[in-house]
Amino acid sequence: MQLKYIAMVCMLLDHVADGIILPLMKAGVTDALLQYYLCTRTIGRIAFPLYCFLTAQGVRHSHDTKQYAVSLWGFALLSEIPFDLAAFGYPFWPHSQNVYLTLALAVTAYWLAINVKNPFMKGMVLLASPAVAGLLNTDYGIIGVLALYACFFGNPWTQAAAGAGVIFLGVCRLYGVGSACLLGLAISGIYIYLIRSYNGKRGKVHGNKYLYYAFYPVHLLVIGLFRIFFI
Repeated sequence: MQLKYIAMVCMLLDHVADGIILPLMKAGVTDALLQYYLCTRTIGRIAFPLYCFLTAQGVRHSHDTKQYAVSLWGFALLSEIPFDLAAFGYPFWPHSQNVYLTLALAVTAYWLAINVKNPFMKGMVLLASPAVAGLLNTDYGIIGVLALYACFFGNPWTQAAAGAGVIFLGVCRLYGVGSACLLGLAISGIYIYLIRSYNGKRGKVHGNKYLYYAFYPVHLLVIGLFRIFFI
């Protein structure tokens, strides 16, 4: 099974939990809802590190990193209203921004860094991107940009460690530090296995090369509309 499909399924489960199950829980928590929420959110922790890894691979296989960054900025713009609807139940929520903005900032910084010869300016560019992500409160924010930097500049084990760290922190936020250690390590291990099994070839999502990218705003829009009209 392609990593792209795995990332999409994990992300869908995560967002269903956050955009539908969580609002239902606010109306009345049941054991079944709580268990479903925790299970799907735990599986969903794999999604973002996979998206970082796949984004870095996409940039490497791309003939035009600048155009790749422009595409991410376009999808970030298209995704903002669906993200706000699904995550907060409003068409406009200025206090948090979607994950494509995180990816776009990191890829843009990478493109600028590899094209800037001055070491000082290169460093400033790489520092500015996570700072902007933090100021705008993008999804995964500073940690997200740094995780993608690890995929760009690190060796395979650095990439694995960065993604595993993001997953472990995410699981700890769900369960608490003590009870989450073994589960976080297990989910991190699954992620490491997945990316270490990657054959280095450019994968395709059948039907449309943009389906992988469009899936994010489309499924968020569906979840957001369901949240508004049925919850």
